[in-house]
Amino acid sequence: MKRKLEIAVFFIAFCAIATLVSLWDDEPEWEGRKVSEWIVELQPYQFSMARDLELDDWEERYDQLVSRNARAKEAIRNIGPVVLPYLLHLLEDEKEPGVVEWWMDLIASKPAGPPDPNEQGLRIARAAAGFAALGDQATTAIPELEKMLFNESTRPPAVRCLRAIGKPAVPVFVAGLHHPDWEIRLACLNALRFARTNAPSALPSIRPLLFDVNEVVRLAAIGTLVAVDTNRGNNLRVLKDILDAGGPGNWGEANAFHSFAIQHRSGDEETEHLIAQLMERARSTNAMVMEHSLHALGTFRAQTKAARQVFIEATSNASGQVRRNACFALGWIGVNEPEVLSALAHLVRTDSDRHIRASALRALAGYGEDAVVAAPDLEKEIRKAMEAERRRKVIESKKLSF
Repeated sequence: MKRKLEIAVFFIAFCAIATLVSLWDDEPEWEGRKVSEWIVELQPYQFSMARDLELDDWEERYDQLVSRNARAKEAIRNIGPVVLPYLLHLLEDEKEPGVVEWWMDLIASKPAGPPDPNEQGLRIARAAAGFAALGDQATTAIPELEKMLFNESTRPPAVRCLRAIGKPAVPVFVAGLHHPDWEIRLACLNALRFARTNAPSALPSIRPLLFDVNEVVRLAAIGTLVAVDTNRGNNLRVLKDILDAGGPGNWGEANAFHSFAIQHRSGDEETEHLIAQLMERARSTNAMVMEHSLHALGTFRAQTKAARQVFIEATSNASGQVRRNACFALGWIGVNEPEVLSALAHLVRTDSDRHIRASALRALAGYGEDAVVAAPDLEKEIRKAMEAERRRKVIESKKLSF
């Protein structure tokens, strides 16, 4: 009986391996490498100050990674739409391992257990990079991704991959704005706001969501409307309405100013008037209005140099988020004055919140050698932050994070 059981187990294992080998052999290839091999080469990279500042050969390693990614994307584009089933497979929601998975893990000497969240995130990032590489060639996968959008467990990766496809996926997000589930409406609003393509066709569907029954959707709609609508006059009217109503008093309204500042950085009279009103709100006794006005002000960067005293005062506010937003703003405006450097250095030395200390240090490091002169006791920390910022800019310039 025992002998028969051993034979049965061996037979099952043999069949499983044979099936995998068969599937492997059927994979399309490019330049002698299979699809699965090219997909593994898609290695997203997120800068880690703790890890990367310890590596002397960091830039060499990074350049090699960039080269491998570029080659993998080229391979996927050349192989074409036959890659899509492999990319979709990466997005499948993993469950606890069943009997078959248990046997396969045993054969591979891999311990059975629940999926590794980091590994799952890596698979999703690779899939998104693959869809981005294919671009218009990925349109036939859109219906399947749309189904995943309506499934709560697969919604985030579906949104990410649809965004990666770009313009052909915009109609899916527009349709989602009319869905009865508010979470789907919210996901589609955020996708349109951060999409890499302008989507004016979405505007008629976004505007009604300013009056949505769900507050979170209403707030998201404000920022998305300004981000998607490139008409400066329309955007100014939205911002003036926010100010007339006593805002910005929430993250949605602050995001609207942020989106406007990114699209329209011209220092004309109308923009100067907006900044002047925001400076008033940044001294509000309402902590929420103060917090979000500081965020909105800071996004105008060099145009808000006149507001530096407002930002300096905010660094001593009782609200941690107000202090943090003040740090961002003081770093963004680029006013190299003793009062600015002193306020940031004081936060680095004394603030009880480590996140605020880190934000202040990053802002301080943006002033380079002048920051070292202003705060010699913090030289080691400042130089480390300066190097971290340099490396972040390398990553951003080559757009390897996806």
